[in-house]
Amino acid sequence: MRISCPQPQLLNAVLKVHRAIGSTSTLPALTGILLTAGDGKVTLHATDLEMGIIVSFGCEVGEEGRLLLPARIFTDLVRHLPPVTVSLEGKAGGVVTIEYHQARAQLHSMDPDQFPSLPEPSQSYSLKFPSRDFREIVRKVGIAAGSEELRSIYHGLLWEMDFLAGKSVMVATDTHRLALYETPISPVGGEGQTAAIIPHKSLVELSRLFSGEEDEEITFIIGPSQIFATTENLTFYSRLLGGQFPPYRQVLPKDFQTVVVVPTHEITTAVERATLLGREDSRLRSSIIRLEIGDTLRLLSHTPEVGQLEEELPAEITGPGLEVALNGRYLLDALKVIEEEKVILKFIEPLKPLVVQPQGVDHYFCLILPVRLG
Repeated sequence: MRISCPQPQLLNAVLKVHRAIGSTSTLPALTGILLTAGDGKVTLHATDLEMGIIVSFGCEVGEEGRLLLPARIFTDLVRHLPPVTVSLEGKAGGVVTIEYHQARAQLHSMDPDQFPSLPEPSQSYSLKFPSRDFREIVRKVGIAAGSEELRSIYHGLLWEMDFLAGKSVMVATDTHRLALYETPISPVGGEGQTAAIIPHKSLVELSRLFSGEEDEEITFIIGPSQIFATTENLTFYSRLLGGQFPPYRQVLPKDFQTVVVVPTHEITTAVERATLLGREDSRLRSSIIRLEIGDTLRLLSHTPEVGQLEEELPAEITGPGLEVALNGRYLLDALKVIEEEKVILKFIEPLKPLVVQPQGVDHYFCLILPVRLG
């Protein structure tokens, strides 16, 4: 294999696929990046068997072929090359020569035949989605995804798609909180309804691939065990999580007794201060705070060994007064992803789930379970 391409273009592709390299692997081939040259382009591919990333770009191809290069050293080397034309050539004995300016470097490659083959996408269901909207959904729903201590099903985000109604719902829960985002979709293939549980880590990595200002259209293909996301020059794939997602609709409250409308910035900064002095619960990794709702909204936190805080916030209150104790960090997570000027807090009673929702927004909310103070 022999190719020539600009260093910035090569670096951009290498950094993208490098996200799929696992931190540890017993298979040497999974520590490498596969380069395939042909048809006037080079394709880079990396995978940890849980997810994979493939990036292609046009270049000068002197000889078609494949190379499997060690990801860490290859990425670091390309990062530190000057922004000039770079040539890569595979030679006998598994040696790869990298030339730039009047200089050259050599790397030892691995057997490309040991690299896993690309899984074939199933055309069960497919839809198109703007990348900017997708990033927002993952950011806002992902706050409720479970940690590693929980069952694997809680590490994922449930994506329900209704192709007849043209809408989708993405949900995450760690059993103490839940976030839900409903949005319209543009179906491409498939009928009826389907659902997939996608690892949160995979969705975060996919979002980072589209972190620029440009709003690209992503085509998603959802199969029985994998999901694919493609654009013109990029393919991302991830395995799906097996198992049954909790019946979350059963816990969604419909009627509320007390509704509080409060400026988002004011309550966010107040909760940040309150969590500093809130009572720590090591089991829940939480900082317990209290909300007292009467004629005004009061926020309180207290730790005997540290101190206490009490703040009164401007708010519009409808309904009877009540007092709720909850994990302040959960509330803070929900508030920090809200861009709207005001936020609505909806309560049923002290030990029933409360809802945090941007004012004027019906398609997104976060639900938090209160705690019982002893």
